[in-house]
Amino acid sequence: MRRRVVALLSVAIVILAVVSLIAVATSSNKSTSAETPGSGNITQSTDSQSTPLVKPDLTITCTSSRQMLVGTRALGVVASCGDDEANSTASLAKVLTALVVLNVLESDAQLDETITVDAQDMEYLAQSNEEGGTSIQVFEGETFSKRLALEGMILASANNLANTLARAQFGSLEAYHDKAVEYIARRGLGDAQVGGDASGLDNGTRMRPTQLFALGKLALENDTLAKVVSLPSIEFPTVFSGGESTETITNGNPLLEVGFDGIKIGYTDEAGRCIIFSRALPEINDTIIGMTLGDGNDANGFSFIDAQNISYQLELALTTP
Repeated sequence: MRRRVVALLSVAIVILAVVSLIAVATSSNKSTSAETPGSGNITQSTDSQSTPLVKPDLTITCTSSRQMLVGTRALGVVASCGDDEANSTASLAKVLTALVVLNVLESDAQLDETITVDAQDMEYLAQSNEEGGTSIQVFEGETFSKRLALEGMILASANNLANTLARAQFGSLEAYHDKAVEYIARRGLGDAQVGGDASGLDNGTRMRPTQLFALGKLALENDTLAKVVSLPSIEFPTVFSGGESTETITNGNPLLEVGFDGIKIGYTDEAGRCIIFSRALPEINDTIIGMTLGDGNDANGFSFIDAQNISYQLELALTTP
C-alpha cells in the first residue's frame, strides 16, 4: 500500500505541475500592492533588494477530501475549501499530545527519563489491537525513554505509546485530558475538543481545519517536535525471552518521500484520512503548512495527492513572477 501511494504521488507531480500553472496564472499576474502590517505581508530578501511578499489570491477545490486548507507560517491561512466545522482528528490528536507533554518539560533532557511499562499500559496495547489501531508491542516491566515513546507515537502512530506517554507524564489519561484542555485555552485553539484518550483512536478529539493549521504551526515552532516529525526512522527496543534487541520503526508518512517535512497522518472510519503537512520554501524563507480531512476512501491514497496538489499550487503562487 505504501509503495502504491508513493508511486501515485510521483506520477501526480507531472500532472499537477501543468494544472497548477494554469490555476495560478491569473493570481500571479494580479497586483501585489503592499497590505497593512499584520495582514499577511512578509519580506523576501534578495541580493539586490527586499521585495514584499503578499498573500496570493488562490483558490483550491476539494476533491477526495471534504475539507482542505493551506497557508504558510508567515502568511497564515491562504486558501481553503469545504467548511470550517469541527471533525474527528484521528491520529492528528497525537500532535496535540506531543505539544502538551513538551509544554510541561523544563528541558529537552527530561525526555530521556525512563518509562516502565505497567499493567495499565498493557491495557492500552490490548485496546488498540482490539479496535484495529496501530501499536508497537511492549511488555510489562519493559523500560524505554519518554523520547522513544514520543518518537514511536509520531512515526509509527502507535496508539498505545501515546497513551503510555500521557500516563507516564501526567499520571493518568484523565489528568492528561485536563492539561490538554488548559493548553488549548492558552494557545487560542477555541472550541477544540479533547477525547478520552491521547491517541485519537477515540473520535472525541475534534478540531476545525483552522485549528489544525494552528496546531501544525505550533508543532513547527517547537524545536524538538519539528525534528521528530521529519525523522525517517528510529530504533525501538524489543524485548525477547532470550534478551533484548531493537526494531527499526520507519516514519509512516509517505509525503516525506516526495519532499515534505512531516507532520502527521491519521485515519479512522469516522474521520477518514487526515493529514497535517509542512514543506519548507527556502527561496522565500517560509514554510507551507496545510491540512486535509475526511477522505473516506483510504485505499486510493488520493488524500496524499490532495496535500501535494494544494502545496504545489501555493508554492507556484508564491514564487512565480
